Amino acid sequence: MDEYSAKAYENYREASQRFEYFVLGLCVALVAYAGQTLQPERFGLTSYTVEIVAILLLITCVAIGLKRVEKIIAFHGANLRVLEFKERRSALAKFVLEGGRRVNPETSELWQPEDMKKQIAEFDKIIPEFEKNLNDLNETLVHLYSWRNCLLISGLIGLVASKVLAPYFH
Repeated sequence: MDEYSAKAYENYREASQRFEYFVLGLCVALVAYAGQTLQPERFGLTSYTVEIVAILLLITCVAIGLKRVEKIIAFHGANLRVLEFKERRSALAKFVLEGGRRVNPETSELWQPEDMKKQIAEFDKIIPEFEKNLNDLNETLVHLYSWRNCLLISGLIGLVASKVLAPYFH
């Protein structure tokens, strides 16, 4: 990744993280507000029941938001490992093409071309596994994103509806 691409990716990652924290903070603030203004009543076909359901939706939204942040951290860690393995594999392939022996930077032992070829083969086995894990994490993140947004919108609609319906049920 060249310097421009790395900087663009870093900006994207930071903006994405800030947005996630903002949405999570918004959900927590809505739950706190709704919970603070809640006046206990009996359940039934009332605005109170709609408000309780909305609060439960928002609490679920908070839980999913926290899970999403956790998965984002795992995604970045897995992505870093894939990039490191690909860089190592690339360096080893370059050394094999150049010929000769090299010093293993991790163990400081002298590597023969056969050793480097074995290590390349090992990377060829594990990189696809890590990439699959990365794809699975990404798919999970997309699902959590959709659920979180649906629950947030439903909770907001429920809170507004409970406030609008309140005069009609009293």
